[in-house]
Amino acid sequence: MNEKLPVEASRAYFDANSVIYFIEANPVLQAKISKLWFGLIMRNASFVTSEVCIAECFYGAFKRQSQVLEKGYERLFFEDKTFDIHPLDLETLIESARLGAGLGLKLIDAVHFRAAVITQCEIFVTNDRRFRSSHGVRVIQIDEL
Repeated sequence: MNEKLPVEASRAYFDANSVIYFIEANPVLQAKISKLWFGLIMRNASFVTSEVCIAECFYGAFKRQSQVLEKGYERLFFEDKTFDIHPLDLETLIESARLGAGLGLKLIDAVHFRAAVITQCEIFVTNDRRFRSSHGVRVIQIDEL
């Protein structure tokens, strides 16, 4: 495993693209995500995401009309219960809008990042270059693993 791998985190937030790359078996990125997941599991870390991640994942499966992807997401989120799923409420959405405006993020990205902050995650796993570490959350770029 890469020496820079941030496996010391006890709570890790995964945005939708990281989950999609894993379930859809992206040939390059799935291996990187798998190494990170394994390192975090070995340290009993919690995996966190939000309801918006679930919607984004299922949207892609429905758009592609892929029952295989649907089943993969169902298993990951609901059967295996891999993730602590953070619910979204009106306050979270409003604060996400404030955070996104301040950091220059798209609203959907700000919702993810705000959820990571609220749930006290030490790391935020993404492949989106717009994210920068802030608010006590270290951004981990999948490409850099």
